[in-house]
Amino acid sequence: MTQRHGRALNPRPSAADAPANWKLGKAQQLAAAGRRWNSHRRFATVAFPVDWATVDGPMRFDPTSSGTPVSAHRLGPALSRQPVLSAKGEMVKLNDKIALVTGASRGIGRATAVALAAAGADVAFTFRSHADEAEAVADEIRALGRRALAISGDVADEQEVDAAVAETVGQLGRLDIAVSNAAAADRGLFHELDMDLFRRTIDVTMYGAVHLLRAATRQLLAQGGGGSIVVISSPHARLAIPRSMPYNMAKAAVDQMARTAAIELAEHRIRVNIVHPGWIDTPGERKFASEEAIQQAGAKLPWGRLGRSEEIARGVVFLCDPASDYISGSTLEIDGAITLPWWANRGSAVPE
Repeated sequence: MTQRHGRALNPRPSAADAPANWKLGKAQQLAAAGRRWNSHRRFATVAFPVDWATVDGPMRFDPTSSGTPVSAHRLGPALSRQPVLSAKGEMVKLNDKIALVTGASRGIGRATAVALAAAGADVAFTFRSHADEAEAVADEIRALGRRALAISGDVADEQEVDAAVAETVGQLGRLDIAVSNAAAADRGLFHELDMDLFRRTIDVTMYGAVHLLRAATRQLLAQGGGGSIVVISSPHARLAIPRSMPYNMAKAAVDQMARTAAIELAEHRIRVNIVHPGWIDTPGERKFASEEAIQQAGAKLPWGRLGRSEEIARGVVFLCDPASDYISGSTLEIDGAITLPWWANRGSAVPE
């Protein structure tokens, strides 16, 4: 693996001076101050209201204006830069934590890397392809005032993952958080699917997670002081989705891996948790279906749409929060109710 980035730029945005008691509707409102990297390549400080009660609703308020309603999909990327609340209603703080995220040039990995930076962490991340997009992720992290380290490599290769952890520690000083996100998938009937593709799905999705878990754990144990590991898994771990056998198998294994690690590492105060995203609107979905087909299918889901990567990232930040100290061995489902019985029978909870 080779280093692509690793320098720190401007200081983090401050939440001071945010307007208090800014009301937008039915729930208690919080005010937060953010900084937005604008097209002129300089910081512009803006104050924006955050309606946490309706964060997933169809309408949001544009943080760059004075309360102009905009559609949710336009604000998707901005969600990862908004503050995340702890269970006590406080903003999550990962100040000076060092995080490593695998597979972060696009989709959930990208959103997670940016969200961790927005919460105060310096972030290293791996990517295997889409180098230009990886460069953009690093720029976005730096724009938040955090250090970024982009590392090219393949998580299916144990030595490369070991090298990524070592490089993270060497360049950023230590490791506090590891997020296993990288995955691969090819679909087809199991008896027809090419075995090279079958094995590749297992190698990246299952063994990639194993490699990061082992390497990160060794580093955290050597440092002492605990840490947080989050594994991005899937409802495929327990649902037999047709034409997805290798992915189903890999995710089921990953879940059991994470739970086993959680109990083995509890005495060392290393927390291991799982996130189950539902059907998320990522570039990878376009590998299997057209844009039209994806949007039509999304409209039939219980929540009426696909999830956003930034919504998954906010869950990861919550799990990594030191205030979530008693959460380990847990599975956080962020799926818009897709795994509930409603979906099983395509029914409706709305009275006739």
